[in-house]
Amino acid sequence: MAGHYKGFFRVPQVKAFLNFASRNLADADIGQIPGVVTQQLQHTLPLLEAIGKSIVELYKLEAQIDYEEGRRYPTIPSLVRSPHRIFPSRPLSLLPAGESEAPSSAPLSSTPLSILTRSSSPFLTASSPTIKELIRFIEALTLPASSLNGLPPHEREYHLLLEKDPEKFSCFREQNPTYRRILTTLQKQSTMGDPLFLARWMMWRVYAWSLEAVQDIFGDLRSGRDVFLVRQKVSKAHGNNAIQVKTYGGQFGRNVPSDVRNINKIWNGGLEIWADWRERLPVSFRSAEESMMSTDMPIFHAGTLSQLLLYGDMVQLGIVVSPTTGELAKLLLRANSGAMRGLEILGWKREETAVEEVLEMLCETLNSHLSPVAKGLFHGGKVGLFDIEHTLCKVARKQGNMRTKSPQWPKPMTKRTLTQGKRNIHQMDSDEYVPDASRKRQKVVRNNPN
Repeated sequence: MAGHYKGFFRVPQVKAFLNFASRNLADADIGQIPGVVTQQLQHTLPLLEAIGKSIVELYKLEAQIDYEEGRRYPTIPSLVRSPHRIFPSRPLSLLPAGESEAPSSAPLSSTPLSILTRSSSPFLTASSPTIKELIRFIEALTLPASSLNGLPPHEREYHLLLEKDPEKFSCFREQNPTYRRILTTLQKQSTMGDPLFLARWMMWRVYAWSLEAVQDIFGDLRSGRDVFLVRQKVSKAHGNNAIQVKTYGGQFGRNVPSDVRNINKIWNGGLEIWADWRERLPVSFRSAEESMMSTDMPIFHAGTLSQLLLYGDMVQLGIVVSPTTGELAKLLLRANSGAMRGLEILGWKREETAVEEVLEMLCETLNSHLSPVAKGLFHGGKVGLFDIEHTLCKVARKQGNMRTKSPQWPKPMTKRTLTQGKRNIHQMDSDEYVPDASRKRQKVVRNNPN
């Protein structure tokens, strides 16, 4: 079956099964699927293939009609690969920012929708200017300092920020100094045997990320009180600024508890959750969410940004099963973090189906078009869903700075999003993502609550 196009892969139930299998079955089990299908379902294959091809032709016809009449093609359920996820044949890495795929003179039914220019099509695809700019952005971050002269000014400026603070500006989370140090300190290889592992990891995430002075004496944490004492010691020696985690934005630090009682709540919650997880690894994403919501841990129970960070870490470590695009879409919408603003920059709306669809499209696009060097900097040499979430945060951060702002991307915040109702303060992850003018307005509001 490998290497051949089979129309039945477009049947929603078939693709749903394949998605489930890829996330939950071992490689050896997955390897048996082709043999079982071809031997035991051989009489059914032609029917499934015919149904699949019919679905594809139906979507192409509907898309053609809507395109010719100037309407947006209705959103297709994410389990079916929609026509606007058909990718161009040539690589998109580091194409000149203004270049676009030229539309063919062939009839639309034989032309991938992704090669239509953005001005004539409402779909955002692998060849859309904003997506090509995303690929450029990631590729440019792999360049050494000696190769920056040929980059546009906004990309060179971003590189300067990256060199100064990789924790805050790098798309490659596992290449960050803190991430590497925490793996060494907590001895990843003996994770399963350490009953304190998750509690310790949570302390690093909340209280030590990018803070070398704190990390230097974190040592062998045994309780929440140890964390309190470390912060107290560093604050006396280096000032209060030395214990403020700023990687996630200014608002995050203001919501982090600093008293022994609440730090211990986080510690004890981590112990409780880890005691449960260790008995049934890997844990499903839904179960991980339920565990987090079942505790009263400060910053983690109500703080969706903290949850995003922790889930991403645990997925990378193989402790939690990667979420489906639908599960992550729901979480991103709840968090309303930089990743959501990054999606808006690329042109997507704040709608669950749209977010789910674009996450899948970006996963396929980046893995298809990024260079081996760029992909090699992501976990396992492949761009995963949490890599996309992390990268989208950097897109929003880039556009929040006038010096690094790309002309191919709009501002991260619109008038509509600025006028939305108040959010839970634990969900407000960062002032850094907001353009200068709106940040000034936020400060006025904070200083004048009445």
